[in-house]
Amino acid sequence: MEPGTSSYKIILGSSSIARRKILSEMGYEFTLMTADIDEKSIRKDTPEELVTALAEAKFNCRLILDVNSASG
Repeated sequence: MEPGTSSYKIILGSSSIARRKILSEMGYEFTLMTADIDEKSIRKDTPEELVTALAEAKFNCRLILDVNSASG
C-alpha cells in the first residue's frame, strides 16, 4: 500500500523526532498526540507484548486527558 492511500489514521504517541522524520519521509500523514507515561515502569515478556502495553497506556492517558479537557 502506498503512503497516503490508507484509510487508517496514524496517531503517533511518541515525541521522538526520529519517528516523526521517518514517517514524514515515507510520505505518511499523522497526528502527534503524546502522553506523559513512565515507559520504564512497563515491563513485558516479549517485544510484541511491550509495544502493545505501551500503546494501550498512551491511549488510556490521552483518553483521560481528552475527556477531562472536554468536560472542564
